[in-house]
Amino acid sequence: MNEKQNVFGEKAGSEHGARPVRRKDRQLARDEAEQILTKAEYGVLSVIGDGGAPYGVPLSFVWLEGAVYFHCAKEGHKTDALRRDARVSFAAVCGVDAVYENDFTTAYSSVVVSGVAAEASSEEERRAALTALCVKYLPEHAEKADGAIQAHIGRTAVWKIVPLYITAKGRKKQGV
Repeated sequence: MNEKQNVFGEKAGSEHGARPVRRKDRQLARDEAEQILTKAEYGVLSVIGDGGAPYGVPLSFVWLEGAVYFHCAKEGHKTDALRRDARVSFAAVCGVDAVYENDFTTAYSSVVVSGVAAEASSEEERRAALTALCVKYLPEHAEKADGAIQAHIGRTAVWKIVPLYITAKGRKKQGV
């Protein structure tokens, strides 16, 4: 893989606010990046907040059809920031395990998505994302998702992050 490309074959560039992974020995492939986005429980969305100050917020999310989807209130700090400037960074981590291998270290897998946020454009897209969120977090109650979505969809915003650049890296335990 060319050093100036991310795991999705896109060219690295400051116009996306991203750089290639510095530690090439820890860079992960595209399928591994998508596995992290599928498996990670939570992520942190970073936006340009009030007065240009950085604002990061943890949130539940789902990786669906090549985008990161999340839901939130229709108004508030995060929503105001997204409407003002759609450029975002989103980070997710999974498989974190503190280990001692002749020194203190951590095994992990992580992904950073640099992209553009947009509100889900159709009722069908909103429902698909909300259903996927329900199934991801409470699969044992999947049959109740439609009723819950119907009850809350009027006051729920659904956003997606369209990736412009994705990097993934990890560190496995030695001997595994």
